[in-house]
Amino acid sequence: MENLIVEGSGRSILVLHGGMGDLSSWEKVTDRLRDRFRVARLYRRQYRLDVPRKVTMADEVAEVLAAASTLDRPVLVGHSSGAVLALEALAASPETFSAAVLYEPPLIIDDRRLGDGTQTAQPQPAQPQTTQPQTAQPQPSQNAQPQPSQTAQPQPSQTTQPQPSQTAQPQLSEPTQPRSGDGRFEGNAQPENGRAAQPDTPRPDTRQPGGGSAGRPIERARAALAEGRPGTAFAIFLAEVAGIGGVDGVEVAAIEATVNRKPEIAPIVERQLDDNDAIDALGNRLAAYSKIGLPVLLLTGDQSPLHLQERLGALQAVLPDARRVTLPGEGHNAERSAPDRLAEIIGEFAEI
Repeated sequence: MENLIVEGSGRSILVLHGGMGDLSSWEKVTDRLRDRFRVARLYRRQYRLDVPRKVTMADEVAEVLAAASTLDRPVLVGHSSGAVLALEALAASPETFSAAVLYEPPLIIDDRRLGDGTQTAQPQPAQPQTTQPQTAQPQPSQNAQPQPSQTAQPQPSQTTQPQPSQTAQPQLSEPTQPRSGDGRFEGNAQPENGRAAQPDTPRPDTRQPGGGSAGRPIERARAALAEGRPGTAFAIFLAEVAGIGGVDGVEVAAIEATVNRKPEIAPIVERQLDDNDAIDALGNRLAAYSKIGLPVLLLTGDQSPLHLQERLGALQAVLPDARRVTLPGEGHNAERSAPDRLAEIIGEFAEI
């Protein structure tokens, strides 16, 4: 298969990249596994521009099963939308695989579609309602009802607006527990500084890129794309559908401005929106996934959006044989920020 790269020898591992990815997306991880495993990376049909749109989930499942048939019951690794694809492949043909590693699949867990946005699943933190005593003497007409402007509100930088360098893209922290018997497969690894991991650090409100407000986020993203603004389309997707405030430390607003100046990226952004539609078309498939009896390792980062952690929890609750690992200091793209750690975890699981 021309869209499949296979390297190394040993037990087989098949990797499915996430949104807007390609054959290079997980190369840093597979480079660290190929000395012990036969690792294969599939260039997903959804993102190949030589394949006509629209690509369905069934189309992609067929290609995954074809790739797996060239291997010996591989461990199937899926990231983001690639993890949803992995779930569908596992449900369609569980005997083709020996185990699976799923990194934050954005699966549907209720009647809400991804394209509706993550606002209801990930509300912005409420402002504390505290009132400080006033030092100045109020006017007689005001002493019974102080105006809201006299109520002291905490500054955002003190309570709800941490700096991106502190929360959005933290460096990987090793667990404080010894590596042997640290319970990492129970998902209880702790950050190096000893603080309990926060499941979703509050971030600035990055909704409504481009100033839009009406309609479902996925519809506004497609409208922006049709108007020749791929950066705005991608920013709407990141902030309102994926619930991500930035990529590799770059804020959504900066991504929007940069990509809008690169029209050649528009076809890839369009495929990302198609990928989202393919997941929405599946609906809630938890009942089907509950029949997957293979060992499954679920991965999440403690800096990832809350809705992704909630979706992973719902999946863990129905899978018969699932274990969960939380990556301290990591978000949705540890394949780039912590490939050593990710390869170590996948390798240990594949050797069990």
